[in-house]
Amino acid sequence: MSDELIPVPLTWGQRAILGTIDQLGSGGDYFNILRVVPLPEYIAPAQIRKLVTTVTTENSALRTLALRSGPHLFQHTVAPETIRVEVYETGGNVLARARAVAANLAAAPIDHAAQPPVRWAAVTSQKGEAALAIAASHFAVDAYALALLVRRVTELAADASAEQCSVWQPRAQALQESTPGAAVRTSRAIDRWKRVTGQVPASACCVPDKRDRPDRFVEWSLDSVDMVAASTRVATRTGSSLASVVLAVWCIAIGVLDGRSAASMTLISGNRVREYERRYVGPMAQDTAMCVEWSALLAFDDFVSQVHREALSAYADGKYDPEALAASLGASSGEVRPPRKILTFFNDARGQPSHMSTTGASPLAGEPRRLGAWPMLDLARFLMLQETPMGCRLRLLVDTEYVEDRRVPELLLAIENAVIAGAEARTVDDVRSTFSARFAE
Repeated sequence: MSDELIPVPLTWGQRAILGTIDQLGSGGDYFNILRVVPLPEYIAPAQIRKLVTTVTTENSALRTLALRSGPHLFQHTVAPETIRVEVYETGGNVLARARAVAANLAAAPIDHAAQPPVRWAAVTSQKGEAALAIAASHFAVDAYALALLVRRVTELAADASAEQCSVWQPRAQALQESTPGAAVRTSRAIDRWKRVTGQVPASACCVPDKRDRPDRFVEWSLDSVDMVAASTRVATRTGSSLASVVLAVWCIAIGVLDGRSAASMTLISGNRVREYERRYVGPMAQDTAMCVEWSALLAFDDFVSQVHREALSAYADGKYDPEALAASLGASSGEVRPPRKILTFFNDARGQPSHMSTTGASPLAGEPRRLGAWPMLDLARFLMLQETPMGCRLRLLVDTEYVEDRRVPELLLAIENAVIAGAEARTVDDVRSTFSARFAE
């Protein structure tokens, strides 16, 4: 009997992201990630299909379904030979056509109980040009895994006999997560969530009534070169990182919005510490939590250092059994319910493609992305930091029950201004004042 036929649970990373995707319902395509990979000239469609078969054989997360048995979810791996690769021919620009094909592939949610989590298409031209369009559910890959996948596709396209080093598989990951050591990690995560949520007022965790507005969630983006220069200066002074500087300003902004000198935050932790995890094409990112407080006269550099230390500590506790966490936090409050939610998020997504979904982020000067009602999604404000060729991109996803629709771009600009001001700021209050001046009530 093949090992792939023996039932094993979904991994923690698979279960974590699948829960979020399920919250979006028909909007689950938001977590379909696009990528176009240029291929060598005159590569035949049959060779491209063979390439896809090879890479899906090597990495079973790309062909893993989520099947339910009672209350539990299990991995079901389909044969690599069953993976479809659509073929398109164009008389125009191959890469542009491939991007359009990828967007079309990603435009509909994936049924993870019935469909492989990655959709593939080959685009060729009579000139011999070719590209591979990929639309992958976040259930199959996170940002790090996507980069591994693209690198391997590129290697195989250049040399079909390219040797593959041993890789970690979701089945092995699930079995590793059933060990006593994994239980210790879950216990640490539970302790952190209890500690952090215990510091948060109930109002900061309150989800408003979900009104059925099709445009309730909105996303804006902003590309900035000046922000990189300013945050790099602060990071150099404090021995921290660009992301920690932006996170510190985001905390100050949330404090202003909530009327507090504190901020609680849900962070996205990548969880790739061990060498075998760095070779794993599959999702490992999970939520973790932090809470910081400050005084107005605290030196801004000292606050950045404080945020940096707290974030690193939070990331270290970001790997756990999601169901065990939910059960423990529910039981601790006398209820059987999901854990108390911290509705503000931050994700340092540098290194991942800027286009995370079917249309990618809109520039600030253009129209915002209006994403739907998402009535089950427990999220108020989500700031993502990404790289661009010329600097960095801030993407701000907001539930407009918390911030008025018309004010979301003002909020994004105020964050940028505050980050830039941080390069010269002496105190936290200096940064807060810059933010407040730009985002005045």
